[in-house]
Amino acid sequence: MHLNAGSLLAGLDSRAKGLLARAIDAAGVLVCAILTLRLLTGGPLQPAAVDQIVLATLPMVTVIILSALNAYRSGVRFIGEQDYINIALGVGLGYAAALLLVAMGLAFEFAGFSPGFFILGPVLTSAALISVRFGGKRLVRLLIGGGRDLRPALVFWQDQSAIALAAQGFNGRATAVIGLLAPEGEPKLRREQGFNVYGFEHVPALLRQHPNLKIYVGEGSDLSGLTEDFADIASLAPGCLRLLSMSPTKQEKARAPIPSFAMDMATLMGKGAELTDRGFAAGFEGKSVLVTGGGGSIGTVVCQALLRHGTRKVVATDRSELALFELEQDPVWARAAADGCAVARLADITDARQHAAIIDAHSVTDIIHTAAHKHVNFMEDAALAAVENNVWGTRTLLEVAVAGGVRRFTFVSTDKAVLPESVLGATKMWGEVLIAHFAQRQAEGQGSGQEQPCFSTIRLGNVLVSAGSVLDRFQAQIEQGGPVTVRDPSLERYFITMPQAAERILQAAQKAGNGQTYVAQMGAPLKILDLARWSIQLAGHRPSLPGDAEGDIPVVFTALLAGEKLRETPLLPAEMHLYADGSGLITAETPQIAPRTLAALMATLEAACETGDGDAIRSALMNLCYVNEK
Repeated sequence: MHLNAGSLLAGLDSRAKGLLARAIDAAGVLVCAILTLRLLTGGPLQPAAVDQIVLATLPMVTVIILSALNAYRSGVRFIGEQDYINIALGVGLGYAAALLLVAMGLAFEFAGFSPGFFILGPVLTSAALISVRFGGKRLVRLLIGGGRDLRPALVFWQDQSAIALAAQGFNGRATAVIGLLAPEGEPKLRREQGFNVYGFEHVPALLRQHPNLKIYVGEGSDLSGLTEDFADIASLAPGCLRLLSMSPTKQEKARAPIPSFAMDMATLMGKGAELTDRGFAAGFEGKSVLVTGGGGSIGTVVCQALLRHGTRKVVATDRSELALFELEQDPVWARAAADGCAVARLADITDARQHAAIIDAHSVTDIIHTAAHKHVNFMEDAALAAVENNVWGTRTLLEVAVAGGVRRFTFVSTDKAVLPESVLGATKMWGEVLIAHFAQRQAEGQGSGQEQPCFSTIRLGNVLVSAGSVLDRFQAQIEQGGPVTVRDPSLERYFITMPQAAERILQAAQKAGNGQTYVAQMGAPLKILDLARWSIQLAGHRPSLPGDAEGDIPVVFTALLAGEKLRETPLLPAEMHLYADGSGLITAETPQIAPRTLAALMATLEAACETGDGDAIRSALMNLCYVNEK
């Protein structure tokens, strides 16, 4: 009986819980009113029909007033002392309505409605309803919590999905949400969606009051500028921070420590942009958009964002079956696929026939090209694979796009393409040059009378929590007790969060300036050493740097990888004077190379690829870089 009742209660949604609470309160008001009358009259009740109107109206009116006072926002769960006021006020107004009926002469026949009824009744009823809430809290503990106390929790206010899940009781988990955490809060005074809102300054007191308090942060939160605040919390109560994943396949991560949520902590130190979705719907409504690498970490987020922006159809291609399978498990994607608005296809960007057929079958109007080999160390040892995928694959896709009548083509590049020293960076620079080349061809064909496509590039920095992110490595090392490896104490990178990356990509795709290279504004670079230190702190540990024996997770320095630079730059030296236009994008200089020169360089690269010699391929790749620097 215990398990069945608990399962039933846990399975109720917020509306059902609200209806249940109203029914309980209505019954409580009626019982208290009858009990009050019996206490005052000292005998059995025999009310006339007109008296029954008052008894029937009192519970209904009281529940309506309590609803207006937002007393049922959490179902049968007791929230805090503010509820005392709401309940007492609601009950008082309910009895005032009953008194109004009496004053109107509808119930004078019943002597039980004496002045004492309107004094004793509200007191007795308020006490009863408050007691019911305390009893309901204990009942939930017994039924859902298995006899254990409910674990108190705060939810970071920014992620609306996390708040919605919190309002439903974390799907029946033994957790009681005591409020929301915001950068600035006034406890018990300011409320958000029915919850008390607390500021970071109140967390120490809350931790003293609730030693087992957990703080949940939704994976979609932007934690810009709050790094030190969360690090302070982690030092006060190691392990109290939790990552709350909205993905059904990752729900259990909400119970695990949150070192991985340092992912959003790094844009970190006040340079994260507010995500506003401003104007994007107008840019993609009615469009059919192909996202290459759609099953990858960045491609998946772009696909989800497009579906939110009213895109007519999103087509995701990827050569990884597993990546596409995981994409199809996403609820947003699954709903869109059921409506015919989302399609996943197994395809390689080097295969022209595959993508030509896909573009034709789905009337693709836009292509966002995210597919690429992206790991510096792997590409140094596999230059041929890097060229075939990142260079020839991009060229193939551009040719197919032109033949298929695609209107906009957006190439996703990286800051490693600027003055590259790695094979990866060089292949990305080739991609940017190819975009500029096709844009130049388009400009030359404007007089043909046919509408010409637009080709543009968006250049990003390191995307936190993309596949193989440094945060994943740090998390694994911390879970194993260390050491956490940093390749150089001065190593630094520009970072952008996954939601910000998706927004910047869509902004660039919407702008569609032919031949333009857009660079995401990312603020100041971050030292990887700082990122390692924050990750250790957020996991509830203390970092032990070389020469410091006090910490429990050591940080050790190794060496730079082949092709890796100590510092990246998203802009060429001649472009450093450029600023963002308020949208978070900088319009950079597009690399321009004469068509004849580019053709010769491509012939050299093709010849090197024919030999399969890694050094020859690398040399041919870098030839383009030398030409572009002149």
